[in-house]
Amino acid sequence: MTMAVQSTDHSNTPRIDYALPLLDFDWKLKYAVASGNIAAVNKALLRLELHVSKSPIKVDKAGLGRVLSENQIQTTIAEFTKEELDTLIGAMDAIELGLEGADSTTQS
Repeated sequence: MTMAVQSTDHSNTPRIDYALPLLDFDWKLKYAVASGNIAAVNKALLRLELHVSKSPIKVDKAGLGRVLSENQIQTTIAEFTKEELDTLIGAMDAIELGLEGADSTTQS
């Protein structure tokens, strides 16, 4: 997974030049038993941590196993209810289908 920086070439075709690569992720399933909001009590929550490089890496030079220091890594944390997670997965599936369609169009 990457956060992409796009540009266009001379034919106005978008292409990815740089990417902020996903270095690592962690997830935990939590169960809220107390909350300031009564509606949030007794709900399962998924906590997702995404660890991303702070600086873009040239796509053709990006490699696995690259060692980065702590100050070069940005961590984003999100918590999702089951409904929010279902929505996120549906959106990611739609993106994947769109990318597959775009990939088959460019190969034709």
